[in-house]
Amino acid sequence: MSTIRERERARRAAQLLGLLVVVLALVALAALGYLGYRVVASFAAGGAAEIEVPSVTGMKIEEAEKTLNELNLGLRVTESAYSQDVPAGRIIKQRPSAGFKVREGRVVRVIQSLGTPSLRVPDVVGKGFTQAQRAIAKAGLAVGFVRKVYTREFPRGQVVTQDPEPGKVFTNPVKVDLTVADSSSSDIVVMPDLRGKQLYAAEHKLFRANLTLAGVDYVSGLGKPGAVIEQSPLPGEQVPLTGEVRLRVQVGSEVGSALARSFQVRFRLPVTLPAGKLAIEIQDALGKQVIYEDQVKPGELVEQVVSVEGKAKVRVLFNGRLMREDTI
Repeated sequence: MSTIRERERARRAAQLLGLLVVVLALVALAALGYLGYRVVASFAAGGAAEIEVPSVTGMKIEEAEKTLNELNLGLRVTESAYSQDVPAGRIIKQRPSAGFKVREGRVVRVIQSLGTPSLRVPDVVGKGFTQAQRAIAKAGLAVGFVRKVYTREFPRGQVVTQDPEPGKVFTNPVKVDLTVADSSSSDIVVMPDLRGKQLYAAEHKLFRANLTLAGVDYVSGLGKPGAVIEQSPLPGEQVPLTGEVRLRVQVGSEVGSALARSFQVRFRLPVTLPAGKLAIEIQDALGKQVIYEDQVKPGELVEQVVSVEGKAKVRVLFNGRLMREDTI
């Protein structure tokens, strides 16, 4: 009898134990579920709602920061750059872009404008060529055409003139042309062929060849106006450096027969001469008059429109010395 009772007790104990295990398992599952819920809720609460990034491009930094802070977003200037279109202190570019959705607390990175670049031409006259190259590169510019001039008045390799002039400011990189002294070159040059070229092109070619335009004779005809039709010395002749050249230039027949005519005179002071006073005078049917007078520097180009009546002469004088005479 006692054996039967003991078996019953053992069976009930086993049932209770099984029930307890099931209850504990359910409690464990419930706890895990609750923990998972809390983790998900925690992530959801931490991430907050997504926010659409506003456009701050073109804004001042202070304005942009205020706009972003109102949406619980941050701002960081990661770079500064020059811009032709965006004023200094304003934003050129942003990342993330406007319209992109992010969570609260996200930092928007921006590039701030330094404004329009200010590139100032350095003064390299009197410097050695290598030193001049470094100064030009440091200013954000580049060396352009380098012309050598035969002269014993300046040390070999020294910069005699530059174009553009020192102190001029540009918003884009430009090339600086240099004239460099060279005392070891030959003092003879072969006369270039200028026939058929426009006068301004012929003048430029003579300047590069270290030759001097001493005068221009304007003649009327049916050829191409402004073109060189004759030259002296002739092409191919050997001419001493800084030697004088005269040109005959074609003008239209209607210009040649007109009573009043206008011409443009261009004169560049040789780099081997010091600074001084340059004057341009005309002598025509109305008499003689000075139409230009000013101080010029070596290598400086002077351009002047002259109007004359009837036959005329246009003279360029430097410190009272006749440098060029044109016949019209």
